[in-house]
Amino acid sequence: MKKYILMALLAFSTLFIAKAESGDMAIAPQLSFATKHSTVGIGAQVQIDINDHLRLAPDFFYYIKNKKSSAYGFDFNVHYLFPKEGSKFAYYPLAGFSYHRYKTEMIDEEGEKYDEKHDRIGANIGVGAQYQIGDMMHLFAEERFQLLKDYYQSVTVLGVRFIF
Repeated sequence: MKKYILMALLAFSTLFIAKAESGDMAIAPQLSFATKHSTVGIGAQVQIDINDHLRLAPDFFYYIKNKKSSAYGFDFNVHYLFPKEGSKFAYYPLAGFSYHRYKTEMIDEEGEKYDEKHDRIGANIGVGAQYQIGDMMHLFAEERFQLLKDYYQSVTVLGVRFIF
């Protein structure tokens, strides 16, 4: 599984190098909240504008330990923007794929601690909105519904998009 993730990251990096026009890319630090374990996450999203409406948005996140569980993962989403004419506001549906790795601290019969790890692959579907607060900065919010092996969850994401 690690090989596949490394290959995907390498493929993303070639996209970034090939797409070097000003205003076509953005880095977006983000905070998130996932309902499965009621956890808060931090992460970053790279946004690549393909045209005026279509955008690729891979992201990485780490969910802070809560109730002996923590997680990290990658999402690869596609946004289709609907800008509001004459406004700084736009909204977008999103869809994509997810990979999550969950780690939970457990205690066996002898009282020894060990970590139980689970990998989950799934899909995202949701909606987002962004508001332009400057020429090179947008605020955004997303609500994603994630369908993963064995369960589903809702994830709320808030962030700032820095365009370069």
